[in-house]
Amino acid sequence: MVDALSVSEPIGAKRRRLRTGTMRLAIVVAVVAFTIVLLPGLGGVRHRLAHVGPGWLVLAVAFEVLSSLSYVAVFHPVFCPGIPWRISYRIGMSEVGASALLPAAGAGGLALGAWVLSSRGMPPERIAARSVAFFLLTSAAIVAALALFGFGLALGVFDGSAPLGLTLLPALVALSVVPIVLLLPRAARWLDRASLLQGRFVALAAHAIRAGARGVLDSLAFLRSGDPLVYLGSLGY
Repeated sequence: MVDALSVSEPIGAKRRRLRTGTMRLAIVVAVVAFTIVLLPGLGGVRHRLAHVGPGWLVLAVAFEVLSSLSYVAVFHPVFCPGIPWRISYRIGMSEVGASALLPAAGAGGLALGAWVLSSRGMPPERIAARSVAFFLLTSAAIVAALALFGFGLALGVFDGSAPLGLTLLPALVALSVVPIVLLLPRAARWLDRASLLQGRFVALAAHAIRAGARGVLDSLAFLRSGDPLVYLGSLGY
C-alpha cells in the first residue's frame, strides 16, 4: 500500500498545485459569499450574519480550518503511516467535506475514505478495524467533554442553566458507553469460542463485533503509544 500511495512529485508541480489550490479556495469562498448575499430564501442567514462582527467570523473560520487539520492529524497515523502527508491530507479533507455534505453523521466521510483506501490496496479487514479506531479516537475528547461539563453543570461546579435532562443524563450516557466499548474485545473472544453461530444475520453481527474489537484494541494501542498527533488531533477536532 505504501508503494501505491507514495508518488514523488517535482518541486515545480508542487508549486503549481499550491497556486491551483489557493485559487480554488478563493473561488469557493467567493461563491459561498455570493450565495449568502444574493440567493433568495437565505434571509435568515443574512440577518444573523448582519449582527456578527467580522472578527468573530474570521475566528469561526479559523477554528473550522484547525478542526479539519486536526482530523487529518489523526487520520495520518491511523490509516497512512509512512506515506506522504499530502496523500493523508487529500483523503482526510475529502472525508471532512463528505461528512459536511452527506447527512450521515460522519459515516459518509468514513465510507468515502474506505473506498479510496480500498482502491489503493488496503485490505478490507484493516480498513474496518482502523475505521473503528479512528472513530473512537476522534470521539474520545467529545465524550470526555460531555461527561466533564455535564457533571460540572449538574453539580454546580460551572455556572449556567443546569436541567438534569441536558446535563446529568448526557454525562451518564457518555460514561456508560465507555465500558460497553471496552467489553467488545472480550465479546469477540467469546464469539471465537462459541459454536452456536448459525445464520447469515448472526454471522454478519459476529463479523461486525470482531471488527469493532480489533478497532478498540488498535485505538488503545494508539493511545498507549503517546503519539502527540493522536492526542492533539483528537482534542483539536
